[in-house]
Order: sequence, then structure tokens, then C-alpha cells
Amino acid sequence: MSKFTVFPNKKIKYTSKKGVNYEITNVNGQLVCTSKGRKCKPTKEILSKYATPGGQYTVYSDGGCLNNPGGKGGYGCVVIKKSTGEMSQLKGSYYPTTNNRMEIRGAIEGLKLTPKGASIDLYTDSDYVVRTMNGEYQKKKNN
Repeated sequence: MSKFTVFPNKKIKYTSKKGVNYEITNVNGQLVCTSKGRKCKPTKEILSKYATPGGQYTVYSDGGCLNNPGGKGGYGCVVIKKSTGEMSQLKGSYYPTTNNRMEIRGAIEGLKLTPKGASIDLYTDSDYVVRTMNGEYQKKKNN
């Protein structure tokens, strides 16, 4: 299972309009702010720029196809809102289809269940999905 974080957990250096230097990190969906090596409360300026207004979500997705390519296929996804534990799920099928189409469809449908501006951790067992979201794969030209 691979994890692809839509909102990356990395440190961001930020200088406020007043010239104060901050380091901002998203730790498990929480905005953590430090200044001069000490933890501090994020200012309204920082919150307006870096907070995730849609909340934090975890998406699990999968898909597959029998007799790939051209067989019966299906996908599924589970979406969990981290703050409440509220869970949504969705499944679907296509015929004829391919394994990659079902893998990417599961991820897409899971992402569509989250609100705009959300911080999302997407879990998938598909190398194809991870590489596509990282921009490593490009659409093939049809012959």
C-alpha cells in the first residue's frame, strides 16, 4: 500500500508582513507553527494562507479487472473525515475495461467525495496511480 499526500507534510518557511520568520508544518492534519525555535500559535495571516478549509481526510482506493484488458472490472473507495471519523464509501463497475482504468477510477471517485481545499492522504496499492499523480506518466497517444 502506497501513500500519496495531496497536501505535503513538509516545512514551509514564511516571513510575515511584519518581518517575523516562521516555520509551518502540517503534522497529521494539524498546522504547527514555530518562530525562533519555539512553538507558537498561528496568526490569522498564516491561517488564511496555509490552513486547509475543507478539513483533513483519508482516502483508501482500489480497482481491478478480470481478463485484463477487456474484461469485467470494478473499483471502490473509502473516505474518512479525520476530525469526526465519518466514513463514506463508493463502488462501481465497468465492462469492458482495464485494470489501470479501475485503479485510477477508484482514486478519482474517492477524491471527488472530499471538499475543495481539503488536506487528503490517499492510500492505494497501485504504482500506476501514484506515478500518475506525481506526473511521471503521460497519456499515451492512440494509434
